[in-house]
Amino acid sequence: MKMSAQTKRGRPLTTKKTLEGAVQYVEQRLAEGLSMRAILVEDDCPVARQTFYDGLHRHPEFSERIKKARRQSLEEHAQAIALGERRASKEMTTMTIFLLKGVAPEIYAKPDLTLSQTNVTQIQSPSRRKRNHDEDLAFAERLKKAGITLDVS
Repeated sequence: MKMSAQTKRGRPLTTKKTLEGAVQYVEQRLAEGLSMRAILVEDDCPVARQTFYDGLHRHPEFSERIKKARRQSLEEHAQAIALGERRASKEMTTMTIFLLKGVAPEIYAKPDLTLSQTNVTQIQSPSRRKRNHDEDLAFAERLKKAGITLDVS
């Protein structure tokens, strides 16, 4: 059988109603503390992972709902750690903070300091390096006059 270029093959795209059910399922599981990755590989998940993300891309209203659910889940997790209700290693706490900065940078990230600004402030001009070196030499000279020697080896 010859198919024209217009004929579509494969499964039909997920309907908005099916995606709505998947979003509700994911919101519920996020509230229970599971990660997106864990949720989307569960056997009970109504759609495949890629289908879910494709649907979020096509429907921004669902994407916003998932963002809110992820943020709420992370905030509840962070609060449970802070109150001692949930034990967490230092790495887990750091990861929670990192993820919160990603889902709500307007609240949890430092808005006045960008990565490029950080890199620029860490690089000193030659005149600044010379001034710091001169200050270090003057301080070492004052220590020497006071009879204090430093072992820098």
